[in-house]
Amino acid sequence: MYNLKNMAEDKLIKLNISSENPEEIIRIGGELLFRNNMVTDSYVQAMVEAYRELGSYIVIAPNIAMPHTSKENGALKTGVSLLTLSKPVNFGNEYNDPVFLIFCIANAGEHEELLAILESIVKIGSDDTIKNQMRNADTIEEIEKIINNFDL
Repeated sequence: MYNLKNMAEDKLIKLNISSENPEEIIRIGGELLFRNNMVTDSYVQAMVEAYRELGSYIVIAPNIAMPHTSKENGALKTGVSLLTLSKPVNFGNEYNDPVFLIFCIANAGEHEELLAILESIVKIGSDDTIKNQMRNADTIEEIEKIINNFDL
């Protein structure tokens, strides 16, 4: 069963990304999924297009964005990548901006795995201490430790 604890071993984490462009940020997170054979290139492009067309709906909680698209756009398996931003970025959501944690979701339709991932992200989103620990982590090992010590 895939969960957030798999991100580090699958090289799906990138820290302190320096970009103020939401589309570029989504591409970086999608590229991690692509390099791990979780999605096709068209899935990454569809995540960017969804943001362009639908706007800031992906900002699901204060400081957290969750780019995704439907499985028909090229999801090969369910998974998630994590980006932390060196400087918070506005995605256009008046209630939950600025964003500093981005979880890009590869949604291949495995319902139980997707639910486990979403539950973990919701738990992180509701815990300011965990969010800030993840935001300030300097190494992937620190992120791994946070996730392993948090009940996810």
